[in-house]
Amino acid sequence: MRGQQVVVISRVLIVAAFWVSAWHTGAAPAAAATPWTDFNGDGFADLAIGAPRQDVDGKRGVGQVNVLYGSATGLRAAGDQRWTQSSPGIRGIADGDNDNEDDPIPGDAFGWAVATGDFDGDGFGDLATSSPWDLVNGVPGGAVNVIYGSSSGLTEAGDQLLSQANLPGDPVSWGRFGDRMAAGDFDGDGFGDLAISSLTSNDSNFREKVLVVFGTSSGLSVNRTTGMWPGTPAFPYPFNDTTGFGSALATGDSDGDGDDDLAIGAPLMRVDGELGAGVVFVVPGGPTGLDLGSVQLLSQDTEGVPGDPNGCLIVACTGDEFGSAVAFGAFDGDGYADLAIGVPQETASASHEGAVNVLYGSASGVTGDGAQHWSQGTPGVPGKAEAGDHLGAAVTTGDFDGDGHDDLAIGTPGEGISGMSATGAVTILRGSDGGVGASGAQLWTQNSPGVPGTAEHDDAFGGQIVAGNFGRSSREDLAIGVGSETVGGLAYAGVVDVIYGSSGGLTGTNAQSWWLNSPGIKGIAQRRGLFGFAVGS
Repeated sequence: MRGQQVVVISRVLIVAAFWVSAWHTGAAPAAAATPWTDFNGDGFADLAIGAPRQDVDGKRGVGQVNVLYGSATGLRAAGDQRWTQSSPGIRGIADGDNDNEDDPIPGDAFGWAVATGDFDGDGFGDLATSSPWDLVNGVPGGAVNVIYGSSSGLTEAGDQLLSQANLPGDPVSWGRFGDRMAAGDFDGDGFGDLAISSLTSNDSNFREKVLVVFGTSSGLSVNRTTGMWPGTPAFPYPFNDTTGFGSALATGDSDGDGDDDLAIGAPLMRVDGELGAGVVFVVPGGPTGLDLGSVQLLSQDTEGVPGDPNGCLIVACTGDEFGSAVAFGAFDGDGYADLAIGVPQETASASHEGAVNVLYGSASGVTGDGAQHWSQGTPGVPGKAEAGDHLGAAVTTGDFDGDGHDDLAIGTPGEGISGMSATGAVTILRGSDGGVGASGAQLWTQNSPGVPGTAEHDDAFGGQIVAGNFGRSSREDLAIGVGSETVGGLAYAGVVDVIYGSSGGLTGTNAQSWWLNSPGIKGIAQRRGLFGFAVGS
């Protein structure tokens, strides 16, 4: 547990919905010090941290986002920004959860998900942050705020509020518009585009939906969008089930044509009749945008992909949930983005120990050729496969050792240490000319040398991870959300730990820990504030 001024989030004990949503996250583009990750254009990536259950101005659970700026010495508190829907110039109304019950149901939950991209092409990164329970036309349908960057960092000027009030579709109660987001340039025009998922949508008979809003010189345009949902020819949907379509999103150029592709996880979808086995759709980008006529469907039933698509024949059970987390990275340096897919419920030697499949890019897109299967039962991977580890609940990529190959970071929030359950861990597998390998693999916990804090029961360290070059070297660094951690007696207040890269990979030297009440960090730590529930760079 941290000092009195610390607040941490635990996704294990809040409710299943919180932990599942924490897992289903896409990674932002992995390139360091690019306009996509740099809000003020100083050459260092910046870090956005969501605290979606934070109270603001007496309104319960409306949420906030803190932004820490990178520098030559790494992330720093100086210049920290705090954004809420009560911030001057930010559109929307902070509607709290005022039912006076001690429950985990959020208010607007501003900061539930975050994504970064240069949506107006001005060379400064912009921040999208969602409020999935925001009131839209009188119903809690959800909304997304887009805050634009400048030479002085993020500013309220030009803030956009996106919802199904000004985008295609109608707001749906508990539709959770903005549940997941990811940015990419799908048409190669130099402007970032934003993919936004909803858990339900009127457009598709209340099935899940992913909506892409395209960027322009004046920012994201509500007049140019692409909607996608299961049940259309591009996304086969033979059963009347919940699919989890859009539970994970990631972007990368898997076919090397210069346009980003969009990976969409549907971890509850049936495969060969097995409910919850899970699939991932990859939608290719092109000069006119996303190509819905060339969508790839990937699962553990795809030729060459290791593993078995295990699920069940009834609703009241759990499948592998292939596609719960997705991230693109350049593991083998061949010019095609590769795809890491989390399978956190997979069972091999232990129930729900979890696994990650790595599929490689090619001129024809993601392929099963040379695909890999990684778990704690794989030779060379540190740790022991145990029931409930949920390895693969989060994945992200970054070049932590500066060798020109992205490395793979895998979150295992259910990992137990010293008899305690769900303390959490992060595994690092190195990239090379031959792809991802176990040589030099690392296992990080809050008991690792240099990492601030102490591993404790239900911290769920590794439930959220994101890479970015925050400073100190030319290598990328890793931010780890620990939203479940108890700080100063405040359960689920949350912290974020940052481990920096070096020529030898990630190192605990000069690692940092951030929380509300940290010197210079705006906001007051509180119980169930969930600081670190979302991290983006």
